[in-house]
Amino acid sequence: MADFVTSMVRFLVRAIVLAMGLVFAASLLLVVVALALLWGARALLAKVTGQPMAPWVMRVNPSAGWSRASQAASRWQPAARQPKGRGAAAGRDLVDVTDVQVKEL
Repeated sequence: MADFVTSMVRFLVRAIVLAMGLVFAASLLLVVVALALLWGARALLAKVTGQPMAPWVMRVNPSAGWSRASQAASRWQPAARQPKGRGAAAGRDLVDVTDVQVKEL
């Protein structure tokens, strides 16, 4: 009896996972078809009106993402450790460091 229940539970889990996968695939297909219809309608409208069809463009600026991330990182640094420009390490007070010995160069 336990073997029958185990096999039925396995079958039900597989059937549910398969159904979820089919629903996901169908939703992706629906989105792709909707975008294709929208693109076709734009192309048809451009052809009927005689105007050139402007392409869909997504502009990417990699430096904007880098600057946003670096600004977010600088906000989380403690105020005493934030760099203040060139030569900040030379003017930093090293009195609170106890685990190393300062060696002169």
